Amino acid sequence: MKILLIIFLALVGTLILNGPIQSYADPQLDALLRIATQARDNLNMNISQINNAPVEITSLFKQGSSETDALSKAIDKQDIVSARQHFLSAMNFFKATNDKINSLNATVGNDQQPVDAIQLQSEITRLEKFGQTLRTIAITNNINFDFTPFDKLIQKATQDLDAGKITEASKSIASANQFMNDAHDSLATVAKQRTSDKTITKTNSTSLESLKDTTKLKKHVS
Repeated sequence: MKILLIIFLALVGTLILNGPIQSYADPQLDALLRIATQARDNLNMNISQINNAPVEITSLFKQGSSETDALSKAIDKQDIVSARQHFLSAMNFFKATNDKINSLNATVGNDQQPVDAIQLQSEITRLEKFGQTLRTIAITNNINFDFTPFDKLIQKATQDLDAGKITEASKSIASANQFMNDAHDSLATVAKQRTSDKTITKTNSTSLESLKDTTKLKKHVS
C-alpha cells in the first residue's frame, strides 16, 4: 500500500509540474479518477479487516471517499481546477488513513510481543519444574540419565527471551520440551524393568506412571 501511495504522489507532482490540464485532456481526468478510486477500494479492503477500526481511521477514509465522489462530479462538469483540488484532497486523506493503519498495525505487533514473552517464560518455568521432578526420580532410584542437554536448552531459551529473540527462544523451548518427553519415556521404561526386580520403590514407580499418563508436556510449536 505504501508503494501505491508513493506512485500516487509522484503522479500528483507530475501533474502539477506540467501546469494546467487542458480541457480537451479527458483521459488525464479519467486517470485521476481511476487512481483515487483504486486507492479508496484498497483502503476500504484494509479497513474491513480491522476489528473495531478506530473512528479516526474511518473518519479520514470517509473524507477521502467524499473527495473522490466530488472529483467524479467535477470531471462530469469538466471543471478542471476543482477536479485537481478534489484529487489532491482525496490523496491527502487516503495517505493519512494509510499512515494511521500502519501505525495501528505496528502498535498491535508491539503489544503482541510482550504477551508471547510472558507465555514463553511460563513454558520455561513449567519445563524446569517438570525437569526437576524427573531429575529427583532419577537420582532417588539411581538411574543414570544426563540432563545436561536440557539445562543448555533452557539456558539458551532464557538468554534468547531476555534478548527479545522470540523465535529463537521458542525453538529452544520446543527442543527442551521434546527432550523432557524423551527423558520421561526413558525413565518410565527403566521403572517398568526394575519394578519386577523390586529395585525401585513403589512410591516412585507410581509417580512415574502418573507422570506418563497425566503430565506429559504439550509440544510447543515454534
